[in-house]
Amino acid sequence: MWKLTTEEMTNEDGAVYTAYGFQCGECHVKDFTSLQAEAELFLGILNANDVSPVHVHDVIEDYFAAI
Repeated sequence: MWKLTTEEMTNEDGAVYTAYGFQCGECHVKDFTSLQAEAELFLGILNANDVSPVHVHDVIEDYFAAI
């Protein structure tokens, strides 16, 4: 099961923001988005479709290609 992660990050301009990502076992996807609602929506997609860590980067690529 995928879980939501948060991390404080600093962008190129020195502004600090909360980055949302995902973790499943030893697989970590960091800094997916800075929008909590978008992260929660995508977390639902990952878990509803039982996405394997092996395929998560393909699913992310498809997600961003569709928007």
